[in-house]
Amino acid sequence: MTRTKRILLGIGFTLLVAFTSTGGLLLAVHFAMRPNPASRPLLAEGLPHELRSVDRVFAKRVLTAFPVGSPEADLVRTLDAQGFQRREIEGRRQSSFVQQAFPLPAYLEHRLDRGQ
Repeated sequence: MTRTKRILLGIGFTLLVAFTSTGGLLLAVHFAMRPNPASRPLLAEGLPHELRSVDRVFAKRVLTAFPVGSPEADLVRTLDAQGFQRREIEGRRQSSFVQQAFPLPAYLEHRLDRGQ
């Protein structure tokens, strides 16, 4: 084997070890920072993974638990108890739940217009 081939083989092996080590480290960080499923609100447990379905399923859960005409205070009390944060933006009351996770946060939101 020529000297050039040995050098190229050594560089390739070094890169392979570096990429494998980096990937393993990133995977370990991901699992270490992954949120505990027990810390999710009850309304968010078992939501589908498809983004298109999440809004529909979450809205159905909220409407099932709090049908139209239910006291707003009951909804607010439940969302507060489950870790949702309330705020008012341009006359619209909103409650949102953000769970920091690597690489992206999970985010649920419920909006309630005045007079509804």
